[in-house]
Amino acid sequence: MIVSHFPAHCGVLSLSSAASIEFKELLRSRTNLVDLVSESLALVPQSGGSVFKGLCPWHEDRSPSLCVYPDRQSWRCWVCNDGGDCFSWIMKREGLNFPEAMELLAQRAHLEVPRSNRFQANNGPSNASLYDVLKWAEQEFVNALKNGPEAKRARDYLASRGFTAETIEKFRIGFHPPHWDWIIRRAQGKFSLDQLKAVKLAKLGSEGRNHYSVFYDRVMFPIYDERSRVVAFGGRVLPDKAHNTPSKYLNSDESPVFFKSRTLYGLNVARHAISQSHVAAVMEGYTDCIMTHQFGIPVAVATLGTALTETHVTLLKRFSRKVVLIYDGDEPGQKAAERSVGRFLNQDIDLRILTLPDQLDPADYLSQHGTDALNALIETAPEAWDFKLRRLLAQYGSENVDARQRAAQEMVALLASVPSLANEIREDLILSRVADRLRIPESRLRIQLDEQRKKAPASRNQPVRVDKPSPAGGKIENPDDPHYRLECDLLEMIFASDQPSSLLSYMPSIETRDFEHAALGQLFQICRDCTHEGIEPTYDRITTIVEDPELKRWAAYLDEAARQKGIAERLTATSDNYSYESTDVETDIPDYLQHVLKGWDKLLERREHEQRLTDYSTTTGLASDEAQTQALLKQAMEFHQRRATRNT
Repeated sequence: MIVSHFPAHCGVLSLSSAASIEFKELLRSRTNLVDLVSESLALVPQSGGSVFKGLCPWHEDRSPSLCVYPDRQSWRCWVCNDGGDCFSWIMKREGLNFPEAMELLAQRAHLEVPRSNRFQANNGPSNASLYDVLKWAEQEFVNALKNGPEAKRARDYLASRGFTAETIEKFRIGFHPPHWDWIIRRAQGKFSLDQLKAVKLAKLGSEGRNHYSVFYDRVMFPIYDERSRVVAFGGRVLPDKAHNTPSKYLNSDESPVFFKSRTLYGLNVARHAISQSHVAAVMEGYTDCIMTHQFGIPVAVATLGTALTETHVTLLKRFSRKVVLIYDGDEPGQKAAERSVGRFLNQDIDLRILTLPDQLDPADYLSQHGTDALNALIETAPEAWDFKLRRLLAQYGSENVDARQRAAQEMVALLASVPSLANEIREDLILSRVADRLRIPESRLRIQLDEQRKKAPASRNQPVRVDKPSPAGGKIENPDDPHYRLECDLLEMIFASDQPSSLLSYMPSIETRDFEHAALGQLFQICRDCTHEGIEPTYDRITTIVEDPELKRWAAYLDEAARQKGIAERLTATSDNYSYESTDVETDIPDYLQHVLKGWDKLLERREHEQRLTDYSTTTGLASDEAQTQALLKQAMEFHQRRATRNT
């Protein structure tokens, strides 16, 4: 059985039949990796579509370093040293194990996972099953709003707010009837109480005896991730409520599939329009977001009861370079806008802040002024620093020296409060613009800024550095280690060859134990085991067999390295007068293969020699007398003479 001798932690699938491999290969063939990755970030085709590039979501990426290769159906970030196939992408992106990733991709491809491959979780529901619960609950709420006699109050409320039938359908708005256990009863025979609790639809009562539905008697707004999967719900209590409620709006608590600081309401609907227009408009609530879409502005999204976070901005940067924060025009909205400036001043993005006039919220502004007026405001919204400066000039004025000095002091204090801006071009540009607007020499502002930073506590005076994540297996490239380089060379040849099993026949003396890097040794053994089972160990087949994302990462790296170095072309060049002595295969072999195998032999000889020296020293006690020293020197000289003879 293929690689059945590997321990479980290697992540290699022990196969009970060829059906497991065949299903995974079918799933990979049905999954277009470019489309899959595009669900999470914007990709741009390059080199005639042979590679697609985008901003890596796992490090602070300012120039696209994540590459997707359609012909190989692999991806790789050249900064993180990470990569793999569709399975490893989903595993990393969603935090899933391999069986869960397979379930998710199968759902996406409309395939049914064979029973033998199904994952049964031992520690509660899997993420894949939680999505099923949430999708089912969404449909239950939608049906209740459409058909339930008790939902007339909800339908009347939505009509009074101006929501059209098309909008209600588009955003899948629903209703939870006024029964404390309604969703629990509806789930009987379909989903367990533990599953309802896991997705935060049910809770245990305060007395610890009975469970209840969280969203009792509320209009329901399903919350989706950017891949259009339901991850949570928002509920709005009806104005005619006959019961006490702690809040008008209620969002699901965080769960294994829902994180407020990473989720934006409406992004699943707005993502394409944002990518096309390169503008995202962020509202404070989902009703404003929905109404903005209804008025024909499809780039609106909303936060979920929290302020916009840096994680939100990082998410939006995958689709757009311009983000406009739209705040209500009342005083709380103005203050919230001011508080957000410093938090995002260092973001490598065109961040704008818009507060609506006449103390209006987006829905009311659209009703009174229309789509064109709001579009114009979005188009001309000031940059974050400019918004702050405008607020200061409105507060202090700009005609007298004292007013300009006070504005300058507050702007300098703002820049000093963002230590990660220090020594950045963005800071220089902002400082220049502020100096120009206030008619103050830029050099004077720079002196004040430097003085402010010197006065700041040491912990605040240090620039914030974003560390690039290191892969689980350590740094991949280590060109100074010849043994590591030869291990890579062997596997690069296998992945580049049209007939890798034939290539492996030239390597009968190479053992997995000879590899110093465990992951490379595992991949080599998998290739050899495939050959023994009559399976051609191509790159596609190997990445299908292995489940460990670390091994997939290495396979993607080796495959792309082989392509960049043109290993396939090197393997076509053969020598007519060379017969490699370590194999019984009587045929000419490629010069490049000769070169690698000779290097491998030399390395093993050196290792054996070093081991003999160690063994000799251990057996005799260290060579402290002259005779022992001379014996060791003679043995070393003979070894180097054999090497010199072999190289001639």
